[in-house]
Amino acid sequence: MSPIELPCTEQEASMEDAPFPLTLPQGGIYLDQLRRPGSPCYNVGGYLRLGCVDPERVVSAHSSLVRAHDVFGLRFVATGDGLRQYLSDTRDDGLPLVDLSDRRDPEEAADRWIEQQFQVPFEIDERELFRAWLLRLGPSRYRYVGLAHHLIMDGWGFSNWARELAALYDGEHSASPVPWSDIASDDADYLAGPRYRADTEFWTERFKRKSTPVFAWRQGTGDRRSERHRVSLDAGRVGLLEDAARRHGVSPAHVLLALFSLSVGVGAERHELTIDVPFHNRRSAQRRRMLGVFVNMVPLRVEASGERSFAELVEGIAREQKACLRHQRCPSSHMAPLGRGSEGLFDIAFNFLGLEGSVRFEGAPAELVYVSHRHEQRALMLTYWATPGADGAELQLDYGLAHFDEAGVRRLAERICHLIDALPALGGSRLDQIDLLPDAERRLLLDGFAEIDLESDQEVCLHTMVERRAESDPQAVAVSYGEVGISYSQLNGAANALAETLIGHGVGPETLVGIHLPRTIDLPIAVLAVLKAGGSYVPLDQNHPQARLRALIADCGVKLVLGDQDSEPFLRDCGVTPISVTRREGSRTSAPNPRVAALSARNRAYVIYTSGSTGKPKGVEICHRNAVALVRWAMRTYSREDLAKVLASTALSFDLSVFELFAPLACGGEVVMVRDALELLERKVEATLINTVPSAIRVLIDQQRIPAGVRAINLAGEPLPQRTVNDLIEGGLCERVYNLYGPSEDTTYSTCARFDSVVDTAPSIGCAIAGTRAYVLDRHRRLAPFGAKGELYLAGEGVARGYLGRPDLTELRFLPDPYSGDAGGRLYRTGDLVRYRRNGELEYLGRIDDQVKVRGFRIELGEVRAVLERHRDVSCACVICKEDPVAGTRLVAFVEYGNTAIDPMALALELRRRLQDELPSYMVPAAIVPLEKMPQTSNGKVDKASLMTLEVAVADAPMQRPEGDTEKRLAAIWAATLGIEVARVGADSSLFDLGGDSLLLVRMANEVEQSFGVSLTLRDLFAVTDLRGMARRIEAETSANQTYRYLEARLRSADVLSEGAL
Repeated sequence: MSPIELPCTEQEASMEDAPFPLTLPQGGIYLDQLRRPGSPCYNVGGYLRLGCVDPERVVSAHSSLVRAHDVFGLRFVATGDGLRQYLSDTRDDGLPLVDLSDRRDPEEAADRWIEQQFQVPFEIDERELFRAWLLRLGPSRYRYVGLAHHLIMDGWGFSNWARELAALYDGEHSASPVPWSDIASDDADYLAGPRYRADTEFWTERFKRKSTPVFAWRQGTGDRRSERHRVSLDAGRVGLLEDAARRHGVSPAHVLLALFSLSVGVGAERHELTIDVPFHNRRSAQRRRMLGVFVNMVPLRVEASGERSFAELVEGIAREQKACLRHQRCPSSHMAPLGRGSEGLFDIAFNFLGLEGSVRFEGAPAELVYVSHRHEQRALMLTYWATPGADGAELQLDYGLAHFDEAGVRRLAERICHLIDALPALGGSRLDQIDLLPDAERRLLLDGFAEIDLESDQEVCLHTMVERRAESDPQAVAVSYGEVGISYSQLNGAANALAETLIGHGVGPETLVGIHLPRTIDLPIAVLAVLKAGGSYVPLDQNHPQARLRALIADCGVKLVLGDQDSEPFLRDCGVTPISVTRREGSRTSAPNPRVAALSARNRAYVIYTSGSTGKPKGVEICHRNAVALVRWAMRTYSREDLAKVLASTALSFDLSVFELFAPLACGGEVVMVRDALELLERKVEATLINTVPSAIRVLIDQQRIPAGVRAINLAGEPLPQRTVNDLIEGGLCERVYNLYGPSEDTTYSTCARFDSVVDTAPSIGCAIAGTRAYVLDRHRRLAPFGAKGELYLAGEGVARGYLGRPDLTELRFLPDPYSGDAGGRLYRTGDLVRYRRNGELEYLGRIDDQVKVRGFRIELGEVRAVLERHRDVSCACVICKEDPVAGTRLVAFVEYGNTAIDPMALALELRRRLQDELPSYMVPAAIVPLEKMPQTSNGKVDKASLMTLEVAVADAPMQRPEGDTEKRLAAIWAATLGIEVARVGADSSLFDLGGDSLLLVRMANEVEQSFGVSLTLRDLFAVTDLRGMARRIEAETSANQTYRYLEARLRSADVLSEGAL
């Protein structure tokens, strides 16, 4: 580009050189750009697609355009009086020609070239802030490209740029714009006047009730790039928007914003959204024609509660916009409750953009295309783009790659189009009754992620699978305990003999039989014997308190209990008949398989008790067909080698034991009985598969006691930390890790995720296993949109019969399945919160009742826990809500670190910083408590009840006191500048968290210079994050100044000496 100097009088030159304040939009943009150094996030513009034009006339028109408008000469500088701008006498009015006509595909080459230019950031301090080029694609194909920093141009201004260029090309004279200094002066008058005070009072009142980001749960990825997805709307869909607008007495923009809010809000389970909407802020016809930046992003609060009708939603949006329109001039950074950081608070935006009149060159329409810089600050922005005279319109969805992928945004666009098509029927519909899902997404959610079901014999019973294996491989070792082992033939024979005894006592189909035995070879014999007799076994764990066992016996009404001689007195005292299990060597293989004529796969196989929310345990009734489906899945998923020696370490009362016993016995493997998984710490045990909870495997990892022959490790029963997976894989401790999820009510396992390599995110719980269907449903039990939070419901072959003797509770948790099409199909409501990840796997988010509100903010405790567990030194974490009589409800995090070499206080501080980096401040716990060992329940899960009883000082985050002269003096300056008590300023305090803003930054710099003799720029102030960082910067600058003065004095002294010598 060639520099030119604009001719002007001496008086005009002095006026142009005089700096003047930034306008209100410019001030916010300048400071936010400082927060994002090197980012092109404020690049604005696009290109005009031109046909047969005279390139020289385009160059001339561009030169006239640059000379005619102040914005092309604006320069920005930070002075002692604050941020200022001035008009430079020098402007580059050249228009370089870039010839791409020789490329194989000039259009594609032009797209790539333009995209690259829009990702080159501007230097904003005293630099020119626009660029332009003319691209030649062929003899009659050109593109005029205009690019500017948002400090001097907005989207409306760029459309004016395009129209003005066309007018100048046709020989018209440029209209005289309002001097930019007058625009800045007008804003200064506004700030000093009553209208500004009224506007800030309006917004203060508006946001007394806090708003939270919609996509805060996806923070921490670090990816700041964005992409744009385009959708063409034909004339029919545009007509539907216009017709709906007429019916409701609003504009098409209000209708589309309602559909957008519905699509995003329902998907995110948000009934209230705050959406940034650009208001052009051009309050006169003259300003509407000007080039420059006037736009202000105004937050609109959209109420989309389910009981409202669509008509009420649309009309409410129109009223909200009208109310906000009167106060649009107040920048969001001045809205007191929002303060600095509001640009990150409202993470979705909406724009309805259309040109006022068409752009034509040589009588032909020239298409105006806005270009994305691919660094959109918000998670999601929808732009409706209409060109005058065009038959249709275009939807542009700009999305952050930290939040969405192309498939996810495409699904969102399809939902919006689906709702546009449904507009004629939506008017009176309640929002919670509107079907959001297009057919393609519905099919994906119903059928897209589950394993293919296997053909199976529906009438096979659980013990029959073991009998078949005993016939085919009778001498193989079936069960071992220590040095003792029995073959399949011996196991089957011993179980047959005991089954005959049970039948003699009247046991048959549906008869409950208790099992109260130690963990020896007798245990699987007893289990098989009850099943063979047609009965249902009820685990009565010898390690459980006797009071609990009495309650279980009374609840289920069991009359017979298999036990050993030591347990007989207790069992008789409970009013049941004990049957002693004694293996007799001679009878192990002789007894034939009993035949119980009335027994079928639909009969009950066992009852396992789980904890109840009311404190009363509830017995889950599992039928043979449920358990057989689990075993068939296991035989498909694991090889014979994997199941060759399965460690049976789980109590019979915990449903993981069903897998440990029957998966190996159904395929000829060996059940390796141990007391529990921690027995591996005491003796060497051969195993090929370990099936346990993550907390137990953590201990084995730390103590290096995982057997060398282990091929696969199943982890279930509690959230699986990322670190545990990576330690197992990286350490070569196994070939594969399986994260298995499932409630007892769906027969042990419902979903499965397999890991063969290290993972860089929290492990998912995978997809539904064969024979199981998983549905993510909203609070109305409708399919939740892909990626949205919802409650997990399970269906298929694993769904239990219900709760023993609890028809009311069964009816509440086991519901008709409306999605399978199977008559009599049922859903189990898990109470677990999940969402689909991008790859179609389910992410576990915690219990529904883990969703809490603290200071008005809704928080998923599982999300906080997941961040903590990503730390390398944290084995597991638990986050709870505690009530403090003074501070109210606060979050408290407990973390298990295990390694005694770790400093717990240092770990707590490090974890707090990580949480502050990845989560909004309201989600950071008030206290983080490191524990060497997390308390556990008898089933190996974290004992939250015990954590609730721990004395924890729930107080504000610890503050580091300023140390040393520089920090203490600087703290006093901060306090005086911010108007707060110096006691509130810590060494780790953030200036902005304490209420600092752009104006105070300038004052702060001046105070620092006067107190320390150090000159800090605004960029310096943004580069430090806390008081201690600023103090170090001051000390470094002071040291450099002292060195300079010392050297200068030495040089002067040397000069004096030289002169004296002469």
